[in-house]
Amino acid sequence: MGSGESGMTRADVESIRRQYNLSPEYLRQVMESFRSQADQHGLISREGFVNSILDETMCRESAEKTFEIFDRDHSGFMDIKEYLTMVAITQAGTLDQRLEASFQLFDRDYDGLVSKDEVKHVFSVFIKEQRAGASVASGKSADDLELTPADLKQIDQVTSIIFDKCDTNQDGFLSKEEFFRGFKRHPTICQFFEQF
Repeated sequence: MGSGESGMTRADVESIRRQYNLSPEYLRQVMESFRSQADQHGLISREGFVNSILDETMCRESAEKTFEIFDRDHSGFMDIKEYLTMVAITQAGTLDQRLEASFQLFDRDYDGLVSKDEVKHVFSVFIKEQRAGASVASGKSADDLELTPADLKQIDQVTSIIFDKCDTNQDGFLSKEEFFRGFKRHPTICQFFEQF
């Protein structure tokens, strides 16, 4: 189980602040956000975390996967250090830190490889979330939206391009090394995310 907020000293918090170049004011806001969600032991449960970030624009699956990625000790609870790390990496992390989080997001079955189906699935979820965000007034959540044939065709095309550029051994999977190297050598791949 995570150690809660009490498991971090001021020096630990300051170290994270400096490591990720977070302003003292932003760090204060993050700490307040954590405290507002944490239980009496200074921990946020998986369900509490998911419910706190789940809205009409996010699929439950994305919220759950985010929790899994940053629940580093796999306790089912997020402590302050895990929470600060999540916010810091997603907001101000290095390229390698963001690529690591992205790889974990894509690797849905935790086998250390990313398949074409996993990439297509993540893009499908991403499109639904983008579309839900653009039409919040419709009353439909991201989980309720369906993809069009044109969406599916675009996802197939983008997935093929990614694998053509990154799958250097052409085995139909991206290892972590291929994923990192491919995204670093071909930064235009990241622009595909902006299409959706």
